[in-house]
Amino acid sequence: MKIKSRQQENSEQTRSALREAAQELFINQNYCDVSVDEISRHARVTKGAFYHHFSNKKALLKECYLFQVDKVVEKLVQIPTYDDQWQELEAIFSFCVDHIYQHKDKLIPLQEIISVLGWKEWDEIDSQILIPRIKKCVDTLYDKQEICTYSPDIVVNLIYGFVTHIAINLKNETTLPENACKDFKTIFSDFLMGMKQSSINVKNHK
Repeated sequence: MKIKSRQQENSEQTRSALREAAQELFINQNYCDVSVDEISRHARVTKGAFYHHFSNKKALLKECYLFQVDKVVEKLVQIPTYDDQWQELEAIFSFCVDHIYQHKDKLIPLQEIISVLGWKEWDEIDSQILIPRIKKCVDTLYDKQEICTYSPDIVVNLIYGFVTHIAINLKNETTLPENACKDFKTIFSDFLMGMKQSSINVKNHK
């Protein structure tokens, strides 16, 4: 087992302090209103230490987001695979809604992340989280001919779009009814049921 030097430990602690300070500031303020000086002051490190670890504020925002993503991935892999992929899709969606709602006060607004990183860079990160799991379910349903009226890629993108929409809107809780989470889940369940029934109807008329 490799033992870290005191210098390595101090460096990691400084980087962690900067990330935690920035995370709190980015959650409670607009990105453009947060300065490098303010982040450094909250982290109790020098401005020079900031630039030793990060090239700019955008690089730090990206690291904060990757840290958020890692937390999601840790829990997502705990969702078991199902013999019934319709149920698995509902379980994945339900997890996403609950996670976003329960941690909304600890998450940097998604619209800020997309605005700063740009759609392409954000999508390259985000598409590696949910899309592979969703795509596996949808492709299996397509192979079993339980989805036969729609393009699998379009279905995957629609489901992913649902989650992205919720991530943006649940953050702004004051504009949503108290039962928003339940409504989101019901709407998604109805969406899946509609696809399932449509495919059944097509097969029955062949």
